[in-house]
Amino acid sequence: PRHVETAIRVIKLDPQNSEVVYLGTSATESVQGNGIWKSADGGETWNRLLPGIPEDASVNAIVIHPTEPNRLLVATETGVYRSLDQGLDWETVVNLQALDMEHDPSNPEVVYLGSQQGVMMSTDFGSSWENVSTGLPDGDITTIAVNCNGTAVYAGVREQGLFAAIANSVSQVPLDTTTDVEYGSSVRNR
Repeated sequence: PRHVETAIRVIKLDPQNSEVVYLGTSATESVQGNGIWKSADGGETWNRLLPGIPEDASVNAIVIHPTEPNRLLVATETGVYRSLDQGLDWETVVNLQALDMEHDPSNPEVVYLGSQQGVMMSTDFGSSWENVSTGLPDGDITTIAVNCNGTAVYAGVREQGLFAAIANSVSQVPLDTTTDVEYGSSVRNR
């Protein structure tokens, strides 16, 4: 996207082909958003990916499925869009301001979304979404991170701080025998 008056907010590489690069543009740092762009030749040439995404979309996050890179999710100021064909066509899967998005490295079908309505989770790479914000204070979820084995999700809440949730799949939390404290809980009952 040479000679375009916009800011680049997100750069993602195809996990299986480093010649394929996706750029998400943003109106936050620029005059206007300019949608999502794709290069199939390492950045020599670029194509704007439009069908189904607003032309002036302000992109906040791009998630590329690590084992099926034809599957993409894009979080924008107007919603979340999904492509099943490397960005040729898009469908809206969430209609709300999407501020950040990350997939679970241990299960790429699981995706977490930070939004003005809290943390949303999809277990089917964006086909359906559930609000999982129980216990979080009110406020925009501005950033999301998932640890390497999917057992902890971190959420940055605007003007509230950072919060962590331990996934339900963690049944055995390691015991620190030097302090007799289980991580993620208070003193262990004997």
